[in-house]
Amino acid sequence: MPQSSFYALRHMWLFFTASVLLVIAKGANSYTNVIRSPISSLKNDGIVHRHPLSLAASPLGGSVTSPVQAGDKLPWAVLHWGFNPPQFIDLPLYCGTRSVIIVGITGAFVDNDQVPSFIEHSDDLKQLGVDEVIVYAVNDGAVMGVYQKEVDTRGTIVSFFADPDGQFTDLCGMRRDEKDEVDMKFGLIGRCKTFAAYVEGCIVRHVAVVGEGGVGEDSTLAPSLIKTIRAIRKQ
Repeated sequence: MPQSSFYALRHMWLFFTASVLLVIAKGANSYTNVIRSPISSLKNDGIVHRHPLSLAASPLGGSVTSPVQAGDKLPWAVLHWGFNPPQFIDLPLYCGTRSVIIVGITGAFVDNDQVPSFIEHSDDLKQLGVDEVIVYAVNDGAVMGVYQKEVDTRGTIVSFFADPDGQFTDLCGMRRDEKDEVDMKFGLIGRCKTFAAYVEGCIVRHVAVVGEGGVGEDSTLAPSLIKTIRAIRKQ
């Protein structure tokens, strides 16, 4: 191949790659026009949380803490919202004294029942006193932003965040088994387990993890969480 042709092809490839990245970035940023920024909800709850650095957690391949349980404080971790640049959300400060549900999914655009369930029952959860449903995955903010725009959470209390380095996932002890053959086949390395946690004032009140202790998908869907929250409120 003539050298001039080689350089021409290289320039065309670089231009194509840059165009694709620009489209992704614009798609991630465009949803900020219709979905509120979470920064306005940051609150200091006064609770002392363990900082991830003190736990020596190594994202995507290091030490992992024991699974979070009812009664534990919400781990101190930073999630991403948006892209180019992302907004960094200190989760305990963001949740503050509010009542929230945190839903971990395998990844953006990976088939799941959790996202449609919580969108469908958003009004029911709001009437119950739940302030927000935080859906997250071990993806970057751009991908989660496009995913949120795709499923259209406008008018709901459902918001999407990213845990790109798996920090929050590891601190919750929710990293999937990296030896899982299905995960290896589809490249789902270092992703989080499917789970749903109900949190009040940064204190975990309930956790359901699919596949552990006989827990099925239904236990991590909105109807099950609604029943659980009602039972907790009666205690």
